[in-house]
Amino acid sequence: LRSPCAPIAPHPGQKMASPLGSERQPRASFLFSVFSRTDYGGGSPSTGLEESRERQEKRTVAIRSQASPLPIDPYLGTIVEAVTAGRNLVLQAAPGAGKTTRVPWALCQSLPAGVGKVLVLEPRRLAARMAARRVAEELGEKLGESVGYQVRFEEVGGRETRLWFVTEGVLTRRVLSDPTLAGVGVVVLDEFHERHLQTD
Repeated sequence: LRSPCAPIAPHPGQKMASPLGSERQPRASFLFSVFSRTDYGGGSPSTGLEESRERQEKRTVAIRSQASPLPIDPYLGTIVEAVTAGRNLVLQAAPGAGKTTRVPWALCQSLPAGVGKVLVLEPRRLAARMAARRVAEELGEKLGESVGYQVRFEEVGGRETRLWFVTEGVLTRRVLSDPTLAGVGVVVLDEFHERHLQTD
C-alpha cells in the first residue's frame, strides 16, 4: 500500500491497477502492495468466498459502528475480490484513505478457516505498533486479541491473533525459517515506497 506521491516502476509484464481499482495481476511476483496465496484445502473456493463474505459483512457493520467512515470503505469488497481472483494487487490511494487500517482486516475476514492469517509489513516499529493499536480500537477489542504486532524483542498477540503487523526483520526471519509461510493467506506490503533492502 502506498501513497500516490511516491510512484514505483512496474515489473516487466505487470499491470498497474488504477487507484482503488480491480485489475487482475500476474501470479509470478511477490513484491506487490498486496500479495495473496490462498489455499482452500481441497474445498470449493466459491463456497469459501460466500461464507467469508457473510462474515465480512457482519464485521464491517461492527467496524463502522466503532469508527468513522473512510474513503476506502466502499471499495473493500472490490479489493478483496481482486486479490482473491488475481493473487496480486497494487493499491494506490491518498493518505488517510484507510489503506493501512481497513484493507488488511477486510482481507483477513475474507480468508477461509485454516488460511486465516494476514501479515502486514511495516517499515518501522512505531508504525507497526500504531497501526495494530488503531485496528484493534476500531474493532472494539484489546490489542493482542484478533489484531497484534511483532517487532524486534516485542510481540503482542497469541494463537487467536489473525492480523499481524510486523517489521521487515521479523518477516525476513519468518521466510528463512518457513519459506511457504504456512497458515498465512495474505501478505500486505504497506508503505511500499519506504521499503528497505530486506524487502526487495
